[in-house]
Amino acid sequence: MEQPVLIQGAMACELEFFQTKLEKQQEVKIGPYSFFRGTFNNTPVVLSRLQIGFATTAAVTALAIEKFEPKFIVNQGTAGSYTENLCNYDIVIGERFYDAGAIFTGGGGDELTGVTLPWKYIDLEKIEAAGSLQSCISLHPYYYYSDKELLHLIMEAAVKYTKGRVVRGTVASAEQWNCSSDLLQQLHNVTGADCEEMEVAAAGRVATDWHIPFICLKIISNNNVIGQSFDVQTAVALQEFIWGLF
Repeated sequence: MEQPVLIQGAMACELEFFQTKLEKQQEVKIGPYSFFRGTFNNTPVVLSRLQIGFATTAAVTALAIEKFEPKFIVNQGTAGSYTENLCNYDIVIGERFYDAGAIFTGGGGDELTGVTLPWKYIDLEKIEAAGSLQSCISLHPYYYYSDKELLHLIMEAAVKYTKGRVVRGTVASAEQWNCSSDLLQQLHNVTGADCEEMEVAAAGRVATDWHIPFICLKIISNNNVIGQSFDVQTAVALQEFIWGLF
């Protein structure tokens, strides 16, 4: 049996369009979590509702990998912009992403940019085995990376998207919603992040542990730097773009 593509979304609005296009649809329940198995143009697909936040994202990702053995994972959904240059309906293909909540509150600063944040970042995967705490603390985050082949294929298809720009970028991931334009600019300068959301670092870490190819796509749904409020229709635009790749 051909392995399916696992497509993840945290909120209902990030999967509803996909569900209207899913052929031969079958719901699979694992505990309280629902998955929807079917096809897009004869390609096996599993849709997975993560819910918002790290805890359910990690659990649901692990369950999906064990149950469906996906060929690769597409984590997609909405995100808030960190810069004035990325506006609603622009898509960020997450070349890299990081856990923005893995912090050490011992002060920080960047000698090159002069930007200071009141924390440093911790490599959570190394902290237990590290010889010293300082060896796993940095001024900059510890990044996970999307699969290079998937990244290349999606960037090649970016010309098909007409509702905004498509860029390669960095996604910050934490159970936070940052609205201060000054802080957003500082975070962008220190970490290189283009946007923030609340799930991809958890899903990406689990996929990495299982050695499953993983790609992150986020569409800008709000921009607090320039005052663009949340637009739920951006979630549909991203789903339409991804569905068009099948």
